[in-house]
Amino acid sequence: IQQTIPSIYQTLADYFPVGTEIDSSDLLGPHEQLLVKHFNSIVSGNDMKWQFTEPQEGQFTYTVADQEVALAQKNKMLIRGHNLVWATGAETPSWVFLEADGQTPLSASNPADVQLLTQRIQNHIKNVVQHFGSAVYVWDTVNEPLDPSQSDCLAHGPFYQVLGRSYIDIALQAARQYAPPGTELFINDYSTTDANRLSCMIQLVRYLREHQIPLDGVGHE
Repeated sequence: IQQTIPSIYQTLADYFPVGTEIDSSDLLGPHEQLLVKHFNSIVSGNDMKWQFTEPQEGQFTYTVADQEVALAQKNKMLIRGHNLVWATGAETPSWVFLEADGQTPLSASNPADVQLLTQRIQNHIKNVVQHFGSAVYVWDTVNEPLDPSQSDCLAHGPFYQVLGRSYIDIALQAARQYAPPGTELFINDYSTTDANRLSCMIQLVRYLREHQIPLDGVGHE
């Protein structure tokens, strides 16, 4: 890599950290060298998501994510956790939304299904945040919860279809309960420069604050 140019993060150190998204291809060779030279904060692109950390219920795997965290810690980088619950159900294994038989979809009309999905969210978050512990300083606890086309401004994905908006409360409360003290909890969404999406984000933040649901910040893509 070109060594005769200044480090980006060192140049901007008086203002803010400089972060980048990484995956396993960034852990070796020139990709690693560029990463270490120019950045002092990372976020895993995929390897901390539900599909990769708990592909089967109760069977957790962290191999690649642990490698990313180890590299960051070795080089004194900040680590952002992304994400614990993806509102749309993207990169979430199908079993999360099925009853124990693995065939029947969970239903909002069945109290046992409501309880089951609540427990799955809580258990997943507990295991993930406790595994990474204080290595992760902030979690995108709920990712992309917004949909301005809906009257309540929320994406009506598979979590919502069973739990309504309370899945957001459940996720943030579980993260606060199980993550180390001082861990920051964010909600994250995209295109928040769009007036309608921004209005929805403000509406959601107000709801969370009014109901004393833990929230420390908002991520903007």
